Amino acid sequence: MKKVIFLTVMVIIVLSFQLQVLANENYQQGIEAFENRDYIKAIEAFQAAYSEMPNHHYLRYMMGLTYYRLGDYRNSARYFEEAHQILPDHYKTLVNLSRAYLNLKEWDKCLQTLKLAETLKDDDDDLYNVWGLLYLNQKEYLKSTEFFIKSIELNPKNYFALNNLGLAYLKLGEYLKASIELQKAAELNPPYPFIYNNLGIAYENIGELDKAIEAYNRALDLNPNYKKSVVNLERVLEKRYKNTKEE
Repeated sequence: MKKVIFLTVMVIIVLSFQLQVLANENYQQGIEAFENRDYIKAIEAFQAAYSEMPNHHYLRYMMGLTYYRLGDYRNSARYFEEAHQILPDHYKTLVNLSRAYLNLKEWDKCLQTLKLAETLKDDDDDLYNVWGLLYLNQKEYLKSTEFFIKSIELNPKNYFALNNLGLAYLKLGEYLKASIELQKAAELNPPYPFIYNNLGIAYENIGELDKAIEAYNRALDLNPNYKKSVVNLERVLEKRYKNTKEE
């Protein structure tokens, strides 16, 4: 009887060890797939490791990040929440959780998460950029500028914050201010057409049509199928043509 119990225990130990080894292998495969931007494969690997790694913070953090990249913000929030429960003082978990809440339009949860993150680290430009986006998305444009400005003060090369500040000024009808901030963003050569498109809108609204055309063309150089810039460029070219005829 003792021998049977002993053998049973040994089998359980061996199986448990094998499952742990397999879980670690799946976890590493998930990390590699994420780094290669194969997010579907990454999630499959992470899910295979999940049940055998119940207290693994970084696994859940990476699952949250991967689902975020896939645009599945509900699952992203779920796994960031789990990661936060395991390691409450992990700052990046909180910032990324706030991003997931932002995309879910769960404004109160987003705000509370940002406030909690700020208690851990109050000198991060990304934190205040997300905070600004929270107010921008709620159409509190003036309030959003306070946080974008704070983000830029911490990192003058944060072209996302510069773009967002410019966008807030566009919404407020302060086109000259918008053009200044968006030009700063453009000078950093970001690979995102929406930044140059916003710059074009700002220039168009202050009557700088040639600069607007240049900005829209730059957006289309990055993405020839970017519809907003296609439409905007056609409009401003027609506007300039009419101005030329009138002269």
